[in-house]
Amino acid sequence: MHWPATRRRASSWSRGRQARIWVGSDAGKGQHWAAAVDESGFEVWSKKIDNDEAAILEATAGR
Repeated sequence: MHWPATRRRASSWSRGRQARIWVGSDAGKGQHWAAAVDESGFEVWSKKIDNDEAAILEATAGR
């Protein structure tokens, strides 16, 4: 998973312990939105996903 450079920070996963990450999605007719936040509520990933099977599979593959 690639996170935007502007959102990178030294979170717990980079200091040698596992971080807790919560992921949620909002499903719409034309597009979906997915986001992930860490245990402090900081948004570590956010992406608009087209309502297309290939786009959804790519987004959930973690690349």
